Amino acid sequence: PVFVRTSGRTVAGVGGALYKYVPASVEAPNLGTIFVHSSLPGRLIYADVAPPNVDMFGAIPDFGGVNNGDDTAAFANALTVLPVGGTLLLNLGTYRAVGLVNYRAINLIGRKASRPT
Repeated sequence: PVFVRTSGRTVAGVGGALYKYVPASVEAPNLGTIFVHSSLPGRLIYADVAPPNVDMFGAIPDFGGVNNGDDTAAFANALTVLPVGGTLLLNLGTYRAVGLVNYRAINLIGRKASRPT
């Protein structure tokens, strides 16, 4: 099997993950855990051990006073893709998402900041 580690989804260092290249896959892309390669048949499918992170779907957290925009579409995609009872990780920072309803009992888990020693 061929694996690809991305460095980021929309910004380098934000939303990167490990994907497995599956040449025979025809699964529908979802802009987070399943991608179509631009020049190869098949799909890149999320293969990390950890649950998916909302940043993989294009969310960029606000951090250090920087407003990185609306994350509603990224959260909506993630909530649609994850199975009932699934887990979605959130990085440190503030996300901006409006009007979302979590009907499928998705667990949202934030990563806590590390304290300086």
